Amino acid sequence: MDEHEASPRPYQIPSNSPMSLLNEDGESPGVPGCILQDEEGQPVNLASLQGKLVGFYFSAGWCPPCRSFSPQLSFFAKQHHQHFQVIFVSSDRSQAEMEDFTRGKGFLRVRWDSSVGGQLVQYLGVSMLPTLVVCNADTGHVVTHW
Repeated sequence: MDEHEASPRPYQIPSNSPMSLLNEDGESPGVPGCILQDEEGQPVNLASLQGKLVGFYFSAGWCPPCRSFSPQLSFFAKQHHQHFQVIFVSSDRSQAEMEDFTRGKGFLRVRWDSSVGGQLVQYLGVSMLPTLVVCNADTGHVVTHW
């Protein structure tokens, strides 16, 4: 790196934001305390969200409007993957239902056995399915709520 280049700053989870709820250990955005996982159930480092818009998607496979909207959201997210990431917050009845519903969509998801999904519902005032809340991962600010 040349002396005039700024080194990339480490990802700082915005406090008092929905992003802070994704980090169970409350300290570092690394994998150990993170309750975020990929489609294979592997932990996801929160730093991978740096510089992106994050769509918290509250949905379930048993919900007809959710089944209709999810493929469209998946298509959009795949087209804009460099700048946008969906985080699925499940209202499914089981982990297997959640996994079946999200398979192939490219969504990250909140671990099914975590209480964080309910905390996000409260924090973001979610009252119906589907709901999509878009936040800036760097600032934690809500950009839009639909």
